[in-house]
Amino acid sequence: MNLNNRTIYEQFLVKHLMQTNALFTHRISEQIHIPICKEMGYNLETKQSTHQFVLFTAPPGFGKSLWVTYIKTITDHCMHLQDQIIIACNNANLVQDKIRLIKSAYEFNSELAKEYGREPSEPWTNQHLAFKDGSYIVGFGRGQSTRGWRSGLIIMDDIENKEDMKSDVERARTEDWVESDLMTRLHPKGQMCFIQTNSAYLCYANKILKNMDGRFNHWFVKEFSAVDEGEHSNWEGRWSDEDLRKIRESISPERWLAEYQGKPVQGKDAVFRTELIKFYDTLPRFENCYVVAVMDTASSNHSYADFLAIVTIMKDYKTDNYYIMPPFRAKGLTTNMAGKKLCEQDVCYNLSEARIEWTVKYGECPYVTETKREMERMNRYFSVSAIYPAKDKVTRAREIEDLFHKGKVFFPKKSANWLIDEMIEFPEGEHDDGVDALVHALKLARRKKIQSQPINYWDYQPQRLLEADP
Repeated sequence: MNLNNRTIYEQFLVKHLMQTNALFTHRISEQIHIPICKEMGYNLETKQSTHQFVLFTAPPGFGKSLWVTYIKTITDHCMHLQDQIIIACNNANLVQDKIRLIKSAYEFNSELAKEYGREPSEPWTNQHLAFKDGSYIVGFGRGQSTRGWRSGLIIMDDIENKEDMKSDVERARTEDWVESDLMTRLHPKGQMCFIQTNSAYLCYANKILKNMDGRFNHWFVKEFSAVDEGEHSNWEGRWSDEDLRKIRESISPERWLAEYQGKPVQGKDAVFRTELIKFYDTLPRFENCYVVAVMDTASSNHSYADFLAIVTIMKDYKTDNYYIMPPFRAKGLTTNMAGKKLCEQDVCYNLSEARIEWTVKYGECPYVTETKREMERMNRYFSVSAIYPAKDKVTRAREIEDLFHKGKVFFPKKSANWLIDEMIEFPEGEHDDGVDALVHALKLARRKKIQSQPINYWDYQPQRLLEADP
């Protein structure tokens, strides 16, 4: 039998398990389940997880779903390691396919049907299997509420597709669902297994793999690539060297590195590198600092300009370090609402000045006008004026790139994720409003020298700056 064909291979294995009742034999338990338990960090004696959160990445077609979502689910259930199991996928149709395959094993395997019959009062569906011993296996598509369920084992199987990985909105939606909904369903001593092909730099799996933002230390990672350092197949029984060579020749180098080697890369024109992004837990005490806020109004006509973003930076004159405050962005703000948000930055951080990017060079910027009105109403006093950028976005960003190489720029650990995502994808990302504001703020702050005289904010004019406009 040609086991290189995925469909034939899966049909063969499923048929083999059903015909031999192999799930009840010690031989198969040792051959299949115990190695999986060891890989996933599960202690068979104590029935507890050594690693509560496990990421399992492998190339497409390497049987991740078969071995984890199918075999691990059934064997954990049948060996009474777990009696409440949740399977989560990208959408409802995908999770139904997973549950349907598991359901077929219980329906057509006579031993399984006898031991684990269905609960008479709860009919089986393609998303919910309730058993007569009180156990259950239930599936959810991404975004579906898991309220009311608790689980000792949660398996996330390809919760992001390639299109989702390209959109910062969809990536944020995935992370929010996993961390705010799905994880709350896990028993304190339960286990969450995440299997995914690592296809994009900012996909959730790669963020865990690289521990981006420093918030994934609790994840245990098992990473498998298609070929080893000698360019030989890591699974010769499934893919030969020749098979993988043909695949590699048929796709782009970036896709090969991402999907088959688990090393997604940033765009070739990337300005900001993740290894150069540094974080702070708490702000140091400043003897003398300069605080600037820059608003990007998203006023251009291109399709990506749909967020208003505000980035505030504190520059420590003593160390020449730059500390990014928690950034702000929103859609659909009116000019007076935007002005109020800018004044709120002053309430929080006591701004030295604020600048607003505006692409229309004739006439007064309405955001500046409304901000001044809000300043009067809120009794706030700081310099505010418009920026009229003359250079393209990439050129402007390259001018402050050296600050990152010198390790001078620091971000808050948990409240700047969307801005960091924009930076990593810039200039090829879906949005760049936050990056624009960040670049302008850094350029302003790096050129600012200590003022010997206090500034009269209402008389302050852009041409009276000690340095040139960015």
